[in-house]
Amino acid sequence: MDDALITSTSLAGGTLTGVTQMLVSLSPWLQMPIVVVVAGVVAAVLATVIVRGLNFVLTAWLSLRDNARDKPEAKAQDSQSTTQ
Repeated sequence: MDDALITSTSLAGGTLTGVTQMLVSLSPWLQMPIVVVVAGVVAAVLATVIVRGLNFVLTAWLSLRDNARDKPEAKAQDSQSTTQ
């Protein structure tokens, strides 16, 4: 077999073995319902914070963009460009 194929096959096997060992080592923790509940609550809170933060940033950006459009200087420049 080609050396690259042997290397990639052994790396994939090593990665799969590593992931399997990690899951086996975590299995006692995953059998405890309180750990699963706490992990779920933490994930929900984190998702909520991320969504609210993105919503805040998007709202602020849209507000600033609308304020820039409503300035009288911008309207004057627009009217001058249409008359020329």
